[in-house]
Amino acid sequence: MERRRDHHGYQQVNKYLVLGSPSLSSLDELGPEFAGRQPEFAGRIPSGELEEEPSEEEPLNKNHSLAAKPRNPTWDTLVELFGEPTDKRRSLYGRVTKYLTDQEATPDLIRERATRIVTDWGPEKLTITSLETHWSRFDGLAGQISSTDVRTAKADAVRAETRAALNDIAEGR
Repeated sequence: MERRRDHHGYQQVNKYLVLGSPSLSSLDELGPEFAGRQPEFAGRIPSGELEEEPSEEEPLNKNHSLAAKPRNPTWDTLVELFGEPTDKRRSLYGRVTKYLTDQEATPDLIRERATRIVTDWGPEKLTITSLETHWSRFDGLAGQISSTDVRTAKADAVRAETRAALNDIAEGR
């Protein structure tokens, strides 16, 4: 078995096929200089199999870590809603994840606001960018007033102005 290090500092192991032979139980057959010695692999490697010894060593390059990063619940929620990002869209997901994390968004709040966009404007309008763009629309009172409520309030105000104008005309003012 040959060991070496790659460009990241991790140990690499080359695997060699060891042809085990029942007759090769000692190195006597290889010549007098090996007489009485046991082969390294004697009794450990079955015939025709590969063996690799696990390495417990730390990488030489400390900047490169194999440890799994902790999951980001905001990213996971975006993936749940919009699917796994393509290579080209990873930066968009990262930007929106940072924005929502800065806004202290929870996964439940993200789902709630995504549902609100679908309810107010339809499922075709729910995109990762629309979620980011309209995030603050649903804060505080804005989150409690829908577009329909706004249109109704405007129509009521126009009717009230019209009635007031008609009353002024009727009274001769």
